[in-house]
Formats: sequence, structure tokens, C-alpha cells
Amino acid sequence: MPTAPFAAATFLASWGAVEASGSRALGGGVLLAGAIALGFVWRSRHGGAVAARLLAAGLLAFVLSHALGLLVGPWPAVVVTAAAMAWATWRLADSRRGDHGPRTGEAPAGAVEPGPYSA
Repeated sequence: MPTAPFAAATFLASWGAVEASGSRALGGGVLLAGAIALGFVWRSRHGGAVAARLLAAGLLAFVLSHALGLLVGPWPAVVVTAAAMAWATWRLADSRRGDHGPRTGEAPAGAVEPGPYSA
């Protein structure tokens, strides 16, 4: 299962929790819970280096969302940074071969393709 939608949803749910409750601490807790869960998944699937890069990208997106929010408002800033995080997650983790089984038209991993002289 791809993790990019969950990475984006973590940003959206975090800010939604702040808006609904008025509590930045609650929003931070939602963001932290999502980061921890995703970090474990990324580490188990791709190793510590990929997990660290994605968690660093998430921290950077969090910081940039605040700066961008001053220019365009909070929801547009969160949507933009959530989309950026989804893209980074797809690029660094989810799009790797073997994560989701064979893609359409591809042989399963480890399958031997027939050569020109095979029947």
C-alpha cells in the first residue's frame, strides 16, 4: 500500500485538528503520531536512510508551511505542503519497484523473461 496519501493526510489532519479544536498542541500531536507511524513503515520497507530523508522532508515542509501561510493563508499553505510531501514520499519510497507488486504489463519480480529462442 502506498504511503504518499497518508503522508499528505497527516498534514491535512494535523491542521484540521488545530482548526477544529483551537489547540496547536493537539495538531502537533496528530502530526507527530503520523510521522512516527510513517517513519516505522518507511524504515521497515526502505531502510533508515530513506526514512530519515522523508522525515527531514516532512520537518522542512512543516516549517515552510508556516512561512507560506503568511503569504497565502493557512489552508492553501497546508494543501501545498501536503502535496509536496506526497510527491516526495512517492518519489523516494512508493515508486520503487517491488513495493506494490508488478505494475501493469510487467512480469512479477524474479520472473525470467522468455528469450528469442524459447517456446
